[in-house]
This record gives sequence, structure tokens and C-alpha cells, in this order.
Amino acid sequence: MKLKKYFLLYLILLVVFNACETTPTITPEYPPILNPKGGLFILNEGNFQFSNATLDYYDFETQKLSTNAFETTNNRKLGDILQSITHYGDKGYLVVNNSQKIEVININNLSSISTISGFVSPRYMVINGKQTAYVSEYYNGGVKVVDLNTNQITQTIPLSGNCDELLVHNNKLYVTVSNKKMVYVINTQSNVVMDSIDVAYGPNSLLIDKNNHLWVLCSGRVINGGGFENGALQKINTEADTVLQMFYITRQSDHGPIKLCCNAKKDVLYWINKSIYKYEIDKNIVSSTPWLTSFNNNFWALNCDSLTNEVYVGDAIDFVQRSTINRYDETATLRGTFKAGIITGDFYFYYK
Repeated sequence: MKLKKYFLLYLILLVVFNACETTPTITPEYPPILNPKGGLFILNEGNFQFSNATLDYYDFETQKLSTNAFETTNNRKLGDILQSITHYGDKGYLVVNNSQKIEVININNLSSISTISGFVSPRYMVINGKQTAYVSEYYNGGVKVVDLNTNQITQTIPLSGNCDELLVHNNKLYVTVSNKKMVYVINTQSNVVMDSIDVAYGPNSLLIDKNNHLWVLCSGRVINGGGFENGALQKINTEADTVLQMFYITRQSDHGPIKLCCNAKKDVLYWINKSIYKYEIDKNIVSSTPWLTSFNNNFWALNCDSLTNEVYVGDAIDFVQRSTINRYDETATLRGTFKAGIITGDFYFYYK
């Protein structure tokens, strides 16, 4: 009887231990059939070192969600930490950070074309022309240059710091450095650093508005010994690469302001700072009142539908279970909700 009792206790402890250590799996709800008219790609980071990153696809017309669509299509896992996606022609480029690779897929059916390797910690990719791409390296310090004809790394542009989001504009490559107070400016004809722009600490995302001004969002930081340094939103003249306006933003979370995005007209900006904030680019003040208030949420993904201007928000909840995706109209009225993968980090709206 004692042996039976100890054996049952062992089984109970084993079940409890496995429940604590194992992340939930995601089962496809529908086969990944992509609508030729367009749809939404949902990037789910997955848990660090669990290799459970996934790519979901949402069909606006049928309102069906294909979860784990890359693995279902290609019969293999995507990898560890899906960071970002870049699209050019019929190809999609999935940057898988901790797997140190970029998966090249057919954007129309998600089938694998090739894999670009040789990275240390790739974060974002931008394409310049038909043949060249730039990929930021977070821990390797610099930007990799990729030949899109051969899918090979041809050059490294050495830069100091944790390189993050990128943007190409007027023969310049702008590179955010998340552990510094600067944005690098690189000449895309020579691939040589031509300048740097002084900004607030922790630049992490950037975009071009309707007036061809560059907007840079900075997270700020916690200072050793106590206190913190605020983040900021900056408007930059892309001709002279000088700061025209700077709005300081009080950090409301551990990560501070992140995930800058804009509407289709490129005259309204949104970002996450625990809650969601909104700013019209012709205003002279950034409101401290959230556009969408977070109560017990962990907002981690944000983007605007380039066709409808609806705002999609990903709530990572506890960073273990599947994320909740909510979509809102321009008045912050909820229009729909559904579940995606683990730690949804970004959305990409694809229309032909």
C-alpha cells in the first residue's frame, strides 16, 4: 500500500512539473489557404529557446484564421523567435532572430524557397532596389548586406551598439541603436556611415510620414541606482538629418514606448507605452491620455490596416498562452477579437 501511495504521488508531481515546464502547442484551425486579394500575416515570436515561433494567416474575406501556417505548409518548424517580415515581389522574408536565419517563402502560398544563414542575431530587414537587402544585427554590432539574387551575405557594415529597426529613404539607410542615443545614417551607394543623429535613449522604431519627415520613437531606460530616463518621439528633417521636434514621453512600463506605426495617410501615429497612444503629426503636443487604455494587458504588437485604417493590437497576456488579437476602428471602438500564437509581436497587411 505504501509503494502504491508513493507511486501515485510521483505521478502527480510528474504531471505538475510537466505542466509548469511545457509551453502550450498550437493546433492549426484551418489549412493555410491564402486569399489572392490579400490578408493579414501574424508574427508570433514564441518562447525564447523553445523554437515555437509561428506564422498565422487571417483571411479578411472568409474571416478564417490559419494558425501555425508555415509549419503546416512546409512540414517543419519555423524556428526560435520570429522577429519581423519583409515583402518584395512574390517573396516574403521571415527574420527568425534566435535561429540566426531568414526564411524565404513564396508570399502567395507560404511554401519555402530558401534559407539565408550566417547571421548572429538578425532583427529587421529592408530592401533597397531589386538586388540588395540590409539586415540589422542586434548583438553582433552592425548591418549585414545581402545579395537577393544569391541569398548570400556579401558585406558587413560595422556599427557600435544593438542595431534594431531600419528604414531606407532618399539613398540613405537609417539604423536605430536601442542601447544608445543615436540613429546611424548610411549612404546606400557606398555602404559607408555618413552621419548620425542625436536622439533620446533607446531608439527602436521609425517611419516616414506624408511630408517625408522621419519619426523616431525612443524607449528611454531605467537608470542604475534608481530612477529612469524618459523616452521620446522625434521628428527629423531627412534633407539635413536634424531633429525638428522632440516630445518627451514618460515611461509607463518596463519596456517604455515601442512599436511606432501610422495610418494609411501617414498623418496619424500610434505606439505602445503600456497603453496605446495616438498623435496627429500637425499637432504641437503629444497627449498624455491614452487612445486605448491598458488595464491588465501586455500589449506587444501594434499595426494599422493600410486599407481600412483599423488598428490591430496584440495582447501577449502572460507570454506563455496564445495571444489575444483585438481590432479597433479609428475611434477605439472594438470591432473584433480572436486568438493567435504565442507572443504575437507584429502584423503585416498584404494586399495586391
